[in-house]
Amino acid sequence: MQDIHDPSPEFTRFLEWQTRTAVRRAARFGAEVRAPRAAARFAKIAAVVVASVLAGASAVVAAEHIQEGRELRLHLETNRIQLELAERRVERAERERVRVAGLRDEGLVGDGEFARAAGEVLEATVARDHAALERDEMVAARRMPDRAITAPVIGRRDFVAEHLMLDIEHASGRVDRLAKEAERVAALAGMGAVSLIERERSEARVEEARRSLALEQAQLDLRTSFVQGAIDAETCVRQAVLLPLESRREGLAATIDRTQSELELARERYRTGLVPSRVVDALEARLEEERAELEMVEAELEFLGS
Repeated sequence: MQDIHDPSPEFTRFLEWQTRTAVRRAARFGAEVRAPRAAARFAKIAAVVVASVLAGASAVVAAEHIQEGRELRLHLETNRIQLELAERRVERAERERVRVAGLRDEGLVGDGEFARAAGEVLEATVARDHAALERDEMVAARRMPDRAITAPVIGRRDFVAEHLMLDIEHASGRVDRLAKEAERVAALAGMGAVSLIERERSEARVEEARRSLALEQAQLDLRTSFVQGAIDAETCVRQAVLLPLESRREGLAATIDRTQSELELARERYRTGLVPSRVVDALEARLEEERAELEMVEAELEFLGS
């Protein structure tokens, strides 16, 4: 019985025939003839593969452009609705300001109420103008809005700087409004109508608003330096991260000082029975949280500065 691993006579004869045929073909045409044909065939295959890859890449890019166009149209429609709502909010705020102004003239409300109504008008106006800027940017750049500190200038318009100037306008109005409120509270504190703590908190709100204004102005200066080529993109981005952290550190330090003063006063009043222990406990917990947050901010600044 023939072993299954041994070739059959038919297979052996077929293999010998293939070998003789290959030898005769090589002797007639030369061994070098096969190589150019193979190379040409491989070149054609490679060309087909490359063309397929390029066609696939083009299809992907085209699909991405289509998706981006759809997102842009959706965002433009959303922006249109936001603008309509913002305009209505401005109108309502302006009507309220006029109403409160009349009440103030009649002596029915004070300057503080009118200042709050005027602040609502300013906030609504700034929000509407931000939305209008986003619309203008999408139309001009044919892409989604980009408020990054290193975003490119579109034509002759620096939309990032225009947004920052709106924020500065809003922050400046807030400083003025809170400063007037602080003057009112100080006058009441002088008459004994409000506590000294309330006066200090009112002054603290003014300080915080001024820090926010200073931060917005610093970011605008940073943007201007980048656009003018005074600093590179990497430096600009790094400074944009550091600025709010430094402002936050300054604000937290001031807040901790105020909380510490309130805590000392609360402890003194607790000893005389004027306030319950829970007031002292709450202030101690708040002071601990503020100090922990300050430590985290300082750690971030140290890391970024290294």
